[in-house]
Amino acid sequence: MMSGYLYNDYFKEAAELFDKMRRRDSFTYSLMITCYARSGFVEKARRVFDSMPDKSCAACWNALITGYVKNGMLSDGRKLFNEMPVRNLVSWNTMLSGYTRSGQMCLAANFFEEMEEKDWISWNLVLEGYTQAGDLNAAREFFERIPNPSVVSWATMLSGLARHGHLSEAEGFFNNMTERNVVAWNAMLAACIQNCKVDKAVELFNEMPEKDAISWTTIISGHVRIGQLEEAKKLFDTMPYENKPDQSTFASGLRVCASLAAEQFGRQLHHIVVKNGYMKDMVVSNALITMYAKCGSILSARDVFSDVDNLDVVSWNSLIAGYALNGYGIEACKLFQEMEGYAVIPDQVTFVGVLSACNHAGLVSAGLTLFNCMTQKYGIEPLAEHYTCMVDVLGRAGRLEEAFELIRKMKVQATAGIWGALLGACRLHKNVMLADFAARKLFEIEPHKTSSLVLLSNIYAQSGRWDEVDRVRNFLNQNGIEKEPGCSWIEDQRQILVFQSDNYSWPKTAEIYRALQILTTQIMELSCLNSIECALLDVG
Repeated sequence: MMSGYLYNDYFKEAAELFDKMRRRDSFTYSLMITCYARSGFVEKARRVFDSMPDKSCAACWNALITGYVKNGMLSDGRKLFNEMPVRNLVSWNTMLSGYTRSGQMCLAANFFEEMEEKDWISWNLVLEGYTQAGDLNAAREFFERIPNPSVVSWATMLSGLARHGHLSEAEGFFNNMTERNVVAWNAMLAACIQNCKVDKAVELFNEMPEKDAISWTTIISGHVRIGQLEEAKKLFDTMPYENKPDQSTFASGLRVCASLAAEQFGRQLHHIVVKNGYMKDMVVSNALITMYAKCGSILSARDVFSDVDNLDVVSWNSLIAGYALNGYGIEACKLFQEMEGYAVIPDQVTFVGVLSACNHAGLVSAGLTLFNCMTQKYGIEPLAEHYTCMVDVLGRAGRLEEAFELIRKMKVQATAGIWGALLGACRLHKNVMLADFAARKLFEIEPHKTSSLVLLSNIYAQSGRWDEVDRVRNFLNQNGIEKEPGCSWIEDQRQILVFQSDNYSWPKTAEIYRALQILTTQIMELSCLNSIECALLDVG
């Protein structure tokens, strides 16, 4: 009974049942701790843990450590880890995952070396951490150390190489694999799609000895990505019976449409979903809400939302995030209040959405109230994403000291997003000293990305500190760090047209830049940007 309550997020009922239980075993405690921690109620999970008369159950310790780690509270997790009477491999891997997924690879590497016992999960966590951080040299060296690399290790390595543009090397890894199952083929297929090599992906897809639903979804998403919507539709129609689009396939396809703002193809999928009778599936319905919202069709998103019979927390979150994304801050806050009126308990994702809405709409007071409500009313520990929103809210309003103080006092590790929000606010309000500090912190976390130094250079230029501008440019040039080219796209009739900042091969480039010049002039005349900000050029 309690399992049913917890896994359906009926925490109040589960807690009442838990309190009435005369005899509680380690499984009951572990279940309560796991479900509270999973939903962001870390303090409640801790209280359950502290109430245990017998703390010899390793599963309960691991459940709470997992809660700390997944909620970004690594120092608390490590403290609890150090207090464990007996640690097992799960304990070590849980803590290791916290370090790797937060990008703290120095700590992760040292922690890994301390482990007396390691399994394939341990090795792959570190390998994935290096690839996610963009440290491919370290990833290559670490891969060579792995005893008998599994298919997952090979797939992780080739995916990491492809993610950072090393497709040829990824192909080399794929060709050298002694064992290739569908997971490996799918990883290589995704690698080609990520690098816009759809023709190569099609060749690979045709060579695959075995295809699953992921294979089909990946190749379809590749055609959508480059605007071949008709081809994508044909593939949907020709999927063999055993791989026919199911709820998961449709949800994945809709997520691709959302990420590319490909509304036209998304609407086609919507019609197919209705035809196949999947509209009552919550995952599909929620994916539709998100797709329409990210395509800017907020009314269509609301229509889908209104047609759902049994709205869950994800449904509410999807529409709240949609309002936030499209600049409807007040509507997002009203929807949050409506959600509370229906007695739906908000979670961490809910507050990311509504705080983002306050950020975009400049609702500082509402943002602070909701941030406090999250912890005081619902007992949800803020994640890095929540702090990012609040730093941005305060920073945009010119309350830079409060934003910095919030960073200084928060329990979670400061992320690139948090320092980036502060840096952007410093540019807006011309605070050079704090900008310099934030940029250095950001560059420490993301040494392979130029965005922090480019923005800092622009802040120096705003303040007339041209010597500092030259210093940043020289540093970038001397270290061979190149600016990532900007990219945007639009959906035009039945095509998705992609534009890249360093690509002048587009047939109508001259017309595009003439139109851009006209728009820039009009913006200048409306005084939306001052002259120095418009004149600034990104360095690279």
